[in-house]
Amino acid sequence: MSEIVPEDVGGDWPYCFIFRVGDHRSVSLFHYVGESVLNDSELPLSWLASEERSLTQCPEGSLLSRAIGHWTQVSQRQVPISMGDVYADEPYTVKYRSVLLPLSSDGTQVDAILGAVNSRRAKEDTLALAAQAAQASAAAA
Repeated sequence: MSEIVPEDVGGDWPYCFIFRVGDHRSVSLFHYVGESVLNDSELPLSWLASEERSLTQCPEGSLLSRAIGHWTQVSQRQVPISMGDVYADEPYTVKYRSVLLPLSSDGTQVDAILGAVNSRRAKEDTLALAAQAAQASAAAA
């Protein structure tokens, strides 16, 4: 983790997060959570600064909790995972995509994960209209 230089990541750094991997969610601790991730997860900027936070302290259903959802697969399989999904956050529909990258200090065992997530919020009626239009055009074809 100490080899990651935020300046090298550039403008994407606020969308990143890093956590140390433990045997369980309760002992896996966040090392860094970017400002954009905190904002989009509706967490205060002081959320991480006030104390060490484990993965279990990540609010259920938040963007951050969704982004870390497959961390055990990354840890066990030692491969990156990219995912995306859509969920409701009244009055919005949120589309997001994320990536989890395994990190190893000894080149053998995953001891940290670097992740990134971004999202887009849209009023539900806009997405509903777009979905209806897509269904209508698919039915007409």
